[in-house]
This record gives sequence, structure tokens and C-alpha cells, in this order.
Amino acid sequence: MKKKELHPLVYKVGKLIKQHREEQNMTQTDLSKLSGVEKSSISRIESGEYLEFQLKTIVKLFVALKIPFATLDDL
Repeated sequence: MKKKELHPLVYKVGKLIKQHREEQNMTQTDLSKLSGVEKSSISRIESGEYLEFQLKTIVKLFVALKIPFATLDDL
């Protein structure tokens, strides 16, 4: 099975984070400095490879990117 079939929400959250980061002309390094999340973790989350991230990691990224948490309802 493909990872997308196993973890569709992981891919959607990663895609959302990447979209907002790019809309703000921010690099992964910029986001790492702003959020306190390691660049390698951001890369893995955005690509859907980081399947065991903690909710607090996503919260840090959402806060740094000013993504409303209600956006998750639309995923």
C-alpha cells in the first residue's frame, strides 16, 4: 500500500503547511527559526514522510504560519 492510502491526513497537513510557507515567501530554514521546529522535521512533514510527529509540532508550525486551526476541519 502507498503511504497516501495509509495516512491521507498526514499528506494534507504537510501540503497545507508547505502552501502557507511558500505563500509567505518563507524557506524551511526561515520557518524552522520562527517555529523552533527542526528544518529536517519540516521537510519530512511537508513531504508526508514524517508519520509520527507530535501534535505540538504541528501547533508550532500553524502558529508560526498563522494558519487558523479551523482549517483542519476542511481537510
